[in-house]
Amino acid sequence: MSIGDIIAANLSRWVFANTGASDDDIRALTDATSFPLPSAYLDLLRAANGGEADIPDLNGDDGSYLDLWEAADVVQFNADYMLPRFAPSFFAFGSNGGGELFAFDSRRDDDAVLMVPTIGMSDDTSLPFADSVDAFAQRIAAP
Repeated sequence: MSIGDIIAANLSRWVFANTGASDDDIRALTDATSFPLPSAYLDLLRAANGGEADIPDLNGDDGSYLDLWEAADVVQFNADYMLPRFAPSFFAFGSNGGGELFAFDSRRDDDAVLMVPTIGMSDDTSLPFADSVDAFAQRIAAP
């Protein structure tokens, strides 16, 4: 089952979700970024071009919340949060609504999802959230 299928099958549990991004939306986003975005992330956008969802707890943690940014807003939100200045290796695609951003690290050659704090942000400040976008999607889909 693809990430798009996983997300699409679970959209009814999201707080809300926009319809999927168009090919033009995806192309505009990839043209505006300085490194290749993970294909699984683009599949996530094709399933839900922005939205909000609870992320159930895993291994006894408190869980989290996802505010997934729309493809058309991602580059501007990165600029608004000043990632290019303070954490230029990171590319955020959403937040948890509590002062942390979900992001990719362009220095890595995988698609791990990391948490970057908005206060004290730097290229050296992040915590792992999921080993991959697929694992991230599975976590969102968990009951």
